[in-house]
Amino acid sequence: MNSKQVVIYCRVSSKKQVNDGNGLDSQEQKCRIWCEHKGYKVLRVFKEKGVSGGKKDRPAFSEMLDFLSNLNEPCIVLVEDLNRWSRDTMNHFLLKKQIVSMGHQLQSVNMTLDDTEESELMESMSASISQYERKKNAKRAKSCMLEHLKQGFWLMTPPVGYRRKKINGRIHCVRLESTATHIQEALEGYANDRFVTQKDVLDFLSDKNLVNFNEKPIKVTFDFVRKMLKNKRYTGIFSYDKWNIPEQTWAIEPLITMETYNKIQYKLKKKGNPLKEHKYVLDDETFPLRRWVLCSECGKPLTASKSRGKSGKYHPYYHCHNRDCSMRGKGIKIDDIHLAFE
Repeated sequence: MNSKQVVIYCRVSSKKQVNDGNGLDSQEQKCRIWCEHKGYKVLRVFKEKGVSGGKKDRPAFSEMLDFLSNLNEPCIVLVEDLNRWSRDTMNHFLLKKQIVSMGHQLQSVNMTLDDTEESELMESMSASISQYERKKNAKRAKSCMLEHLKQGFWLMTPPVGYRRKKINGRIHCVRLESTATHIQEALEGYANDRFVTQKDVLDFLSDKNLVNFNEKPIKVTFDFVRKMLKNKRYTGIFSYDKWNIPEQTWAIEPLITMETYNKIQYKLKKKGNPLKEHKYVLDDETFPLRRWVLCSECGKPLTASKSRGKSGKYHPYYHCHNRDCSMRGKGIKIDDIHLAFE
């Protein structure tokens, strides 16, 4: 084929290479030097960003196919190396077949591809070697990750309230303020009955402007609160069942103790009305206006409860227990209501 038209295809598999720009830029530069030496004209450059060589579904490749389908003259699809084309033997030839069926040709800077038996053999060997290297690298990376996890170092997405920090070359999870403080206060408050229900926890966290490790805002929902209360990672001691790692201490700053976590789990498993399971009696002497004073929002009678603070002391409150009321679970100090009544 005496084609003088070239389309350059570049690919990198990692986000780091995409952000740095070195991988894609260096591939393009080598391809352009090859075209200049041959006297060929570069029509367009397609860059596959962060796509594994083992995949066949590729956005930039699909875009390139659309471009090639509109060309009237045959064209060379140029890659720096065949491992940039694909790292899977089957996908290599499937992708190649798509451009050949349009009348175009695949070519590499580092290896001449033609219709001879020797060239086909070398191409097949190169594709097989690329596949072997991909699988070997994946196995090596997984083995390295597993070893880091066994030693307790962090490789997963941090829980809410944490961010990753490299210390002596290893990844640790450290507190992300002020989110960590709010999460800690919510967990301890629920364990020590400062917050009677999960709704109380939700109300407490709703206006705290929680963010994740990427500094993106988090919407506090009942599902978020439930998962947070059950998340053992806040103790710094847990197992990683996905890779069969038994319970161990991790490189993560705990927000709560194991005792606090167990209190939370016990409270979550308890049946019945949580207000009736407190260590106090809702007596008429403490709450003489209970069921007599009405909620200012919904008009339903107020109930009452006592919440235990950080010091262990119980504080009495009136509050609305109507599920549809915006004031549900929001405590009103008994002194405020009694003085207003008097």
